[in-house]
Amino acid sequence: MPEIIGRSTALKAALDSARRFAKTPAPVLLLGETGTGKELVARWVHHHSGRDGAFVAVGCPNLPEDLIESELFGHRRGAFTGAAADRVGLVEQA
Repeated sequence: MPEIIGRSTALKAALDSARRFAKTPAPVLLLGETGTGKELVARWVHHHSGRDGAFVAVGCPNLPEDLIESELFGHRRGAFTGAAADRVGLVEQA
């Protein structure tokens, strides 16, 4: 697990919040500009939370608009053209 290194007041405040969130069973949503370290913080929270299961990162801007629902929630075979098999969505994987 990579460590998060920094001294800024903003980073310290973010990590203090992350520590509190990691102790709860609640889902966590991180928002921010590209390149600000959201996924790194999310991995940190998951690692320190004791949660079971895989960590699943989802970059919604990278998902095609017409497939976002299928990617997030899955689909059944034949649900649309090209759906050759059942697929578990990223939400269920998480």
